[in-house]
Amino acid sequence: MIDYGKKILKYFSIFKTKKGQQAVEYVTIFGIVALIIATSLVVFTKYSSSTQDDIILETTEGTLNILVKEAERVYYIGKGSKNTLRVNIPGHIKEIKACDTSSECPKEITALIELSTGTTELSVGSEAPISVMISNVRGTKTLLIHYTDLTESGNFGVKIEEIQS
Repeated sequence: MIDYGKKILKYFSIFKTKKGQQAVEYVTIFGIVALIIATSLVVFTKYSSSTQDDIILETTEGTLNILVKEAERVYYIGKGSKNTLRVNIPGHIKEIKACDTSSECPKEITALIELSTGTTELSVGSEAPISVMISNVRGTKTLLIHYTDLTESGNFGVKIEEIQS
């Protein structure tokens, strides 16, 4: 009777010292480890850029909410009201816009944002019509927020403009 178990163990013995077999095993193990590391790096890079974009969106939304809150405060006080605000506008914001001198100014403020996936817009709604005049968007700015006629035709709202310091 043939003992097949001993034959299999003898054939696949890990104690064999053939140089070719050791090299193949080494290359196989090295390849598997390299594949695992490469896959981990791809997943990590994807999630870290996604997380960074989320942080950028949150900080931008926070900045826009500050501007809207102050604009609404000035708007509700009414004619002759104004406020000065010092705000740090994050570097990833390319542009802040609101009113384009049309007959009706929108009740929102919009920012163009640079993300890892490209440029996108983020808008925050307001109860007050808003016009924004900021020349160079990035950095710490001193802004004058005042109640005014936005279109020179009786459409009152809030204008946000930079004070040169």
